[in-house]
Amino acid sequence: MPLTRLTDQFTILLRNSPEVKGARRRSVAAVGRLRRLLGTHGDRIVFLTGPGSRKARNLRRDPWMALSIAPVNDPFEPVIVRGRVAEWLEGDAAWEIVDQLSTKYTGVPYPRGQESVVVVIEPERQTVGVSCSGSCILWK
Repeated sequence: MPLTRLTDQFTILLRNSPEVKGARRRSVAAVGRLRRLLGTHGDRIVFLTGPGSRKARNLRRDPWMALSIAPVNDPFEPVIVRGRVAEWLEGDAAWEIVDQLSTKYTGVPYPRGQESVVVVIEPERQTVGVSCSGSCILWK
């Protein structure tokens, strides 16, 4: 599938949302919360993880991933981005992105105490909102 350009709504939510959830397709098992150094690099999504982490091992085995971000005040309007791992960055290329994200969130570069890789996700599809098709129950 061709690259999908990230919507402005996604990038605004990414900047302001306290939590982002990730999932893998085959197992639909949650990858976990990805708030730690998650951002964009051009039209791609990037995040930091350990090279031997469960998240990294799973993504190397099956590179498909979905991210969901919802506004705090409207959880039924999430932006869901589906895509695949396009690249794994290590060394100086990874640290450049990590330091940009860390400085954005904390004001200081990321500490170099542990080995890290940057996962680059190329988005393939985006959806906004939850579609109920008449099957939703609204609680009052």
